[in-house]
Amino acid sequence: MNVGSGISIETQVDEEEWLNFLNECPQKDIFQTPYMKNVFELTNNYNPYCFFIRDENNKIIASLLAYTIRDNVPLSFFSRRAIVEGGPLFLEEKISKLGAKLLVDKFRREMKKHAIFAEIRNHRSPQEISSVFQDKKFDFVEHLNILIDLSHGKENLWKALHKKRRQHIRRALKRGVSCKRI
Repeated sequence: MNVGSGISIETQVDEEEWLNFLNECPQKDIFQTPYMKNVFELTNNYNPYCFFIRDENNKIIASLLAYTIRDNVPLSFFSRRAIVEGGPLFLEEKISKLGAKLLVDKFRREMKKHAIFAEIRNHRSPQEISSVFQDKKFDFVEHLNILIDLSHGKENLWKALHKKRRQHIRRALKRGVSCKRI
């Protein structure tokens, strides 16, 4: 799809070309890679959707990987949602607003066919492209972090857990589940 000014939007590109784009991209993360696309393809009830912007030189300058989730329940269409982990990626600041707008716009149009709501889980500073999300009528929700004050001691933290949660932890430990810092 050509959107003018030599810029085009595509939904498929060569994986090597995608990885080359990511190598140049400062905001990249695992959630916007062809590897995650493969994970989504292999996961039941998940479907990936890719969007790429090419410049007038046919170079990828922006991308967005989204996926839909459908719960396996009766009337499952009403559980379908579209999610973007990490937000759109782009190479240059000058393309950021235009590219992000084009990608988010394309994402919204496409997802209307596949989901009842969409969520973009932006992992970068919201100021970077927050106006794009606001222009496209996305609500901003602050990232939720749950902090536990470890200074209370092991026994007090254990007592503060709900009884059922403690039972689940004991059962997991009996089954050999362990956690370690790597």
